[in-house]
Amino acid sequence: MNKETFTNPKEKTNLYDWHPCLKATIHIYRCFFILLSLSFLVSLQSQAQVLWSNNSSWASFGATKPIAGSAVTIPAGVHMIMDETPPNLANLTILGKLEFDNKNLNLTVGWIMVHGTLQVGTAAMPYTKKAIITLNASDMNESAMGMGTRGIMVMAGKLELHGVPPVPITKLNDHAAAGATSLSLKDPVSWTVDDEIIVAPSDFYGASSAAPWVTKITAVNSTTSLNIQDGLNAQRWGKLQYLTATGMSLTPGTLPANISPTTPTVLDERAEVANLTRNIVIQSPDDALWQNNGFGCHIMIMRMNGMVGEAHLNGIEIKRGGQAGKLGRYPFHWHMLSYEGSTTLPDVTGQYIRNSS
Repeated sequence: MNKETFTNPKEKTNLYDWHPCLKATIHIYRCFFILLSLSFLVSLQSQAQVLWSNNSSWASFGATKPIAGSAVTIPAGVHMIMDETPPNLANLTILGKLEFDNKNLNLTVGWIMVHGTLQVGTAAMPYTKKAIITLNASDMNESAMGMGTRGIMVMAGKLELHGVPPVPITKLNDHAAAGATSLSLKDPVSWTVDDEIIVAPSDFYGASSAAPWVTKITAVNSTTSLNIQDGLNAQRWGKLQYLTATGMSLTPGTLPANISPTTPTVLDERAEVANLTRNIVIQSPDDALWQNNGFGCHIMIMRMNGMVGEAHLNGIEIKRGGQAGKLGRYPFHWHMLSYEGSTTLPDVTGQYIRNSS
């Protein structure tokens, strides 16, 4: 038996007889707890937030603060807070986490690849400022990991975009003539000047006037009255119609005799009015590639090595989205993923895009 003496000035000196196997076991446990402690410290460190604006943030993982044209990578274990608008970037790969600070920000970049997390707001705490992500890659044949370009491409990562959508849709509350620049609305809204709206047609399908009209708000007279920049391209119906004993009327009247209790008595064909403006915007530039080739931005959610990408989007606006003639380059889609799942299509139940335009 080996003898080992442990001395501690605060305790009595003792002599222990330990079997070598017991000593080895205790040594292993000591190493285990040391490793556990180190793992805990590394975990704490990986959760630490660093600011995009600080040079020291980039130096902490051996990089330098991005300049115009940089290809940027946020490494795994790094939680970067974008607290300033950066210069235009070539591309951005996120292995860790990139979170937008709750301030007005613009990010212009060729494309974004997300293996970690890209977050603008959360479901519990939506983003309340204005965030604009412009995807401006110029090589139409470029393909990052087979997902193309000019995109937010989520390869087994997470995309969390949570804005504050306005009351998205209402209807007219009165007729509006062709050329009208004043609209009366059915519901109170909190829309603002410069919001982009769309007025649906109220004519029959295929009519020459049956084209939606996109314009901007120039004045808000009340919660139910606003002025628009461009006069309507055609008249819009804006009144309810009521069934009466003498036919349809614009005012309620006596109902026909012996009418069934389940018979509808009010016909609502009022034109719908929707607000297209959101405080989180994903867009391509209005450049020659868009104007001549229909080459816009796209958001694509994919799987990789058995891990499924995730997307939870609420209150976003996609402007100049989709890439004409390119399969799988839609404004937004889950690529070969399903809400029901199968042996070949993973399940994405619980993911969503809502209140968006």
